[in-house]
Amino acid sequence: MLEVILTINVKPEYVEQFKEVLHEDALASLQEPGCIAFDVLQDIDEPTCFILHEQYRHARGWDEHTATPHYIKALGAVEAMQSTPRQVRRCRRVVGEIQDFEAYRMS
Repeated sequence: MLEVILTINVKPEYVEQFKEVLHEDALASLQEPGCIAFDVLQDIDEPTCFILHEQYRHARGWDEHTATPHYIKALGAVEAMQSTPRQVRRCRRVVGEIQDFEAYRMS
């Protein structure tokens, strides 16, 4: 599994428009066979900062995602709204798998 964490800071005047664009992108992304989850989070203390947490069955799922028309459209729209370059982290989960929680509850 591959998890992708993006941090995107947007200009204040684009916050609502950004949410709309990401809502559409998330719905389309969740229809992709390689996409398991697509969460869009807004920082409580800094409302122009958004965190995207995406989960893919495998790295190929991310590669396929970034080639979709809806991703390309959203990326183009979001780039104009950003106040700073976005940060992208491709991650591997080391703690927090369902098995880890089940083992903890059983002990």
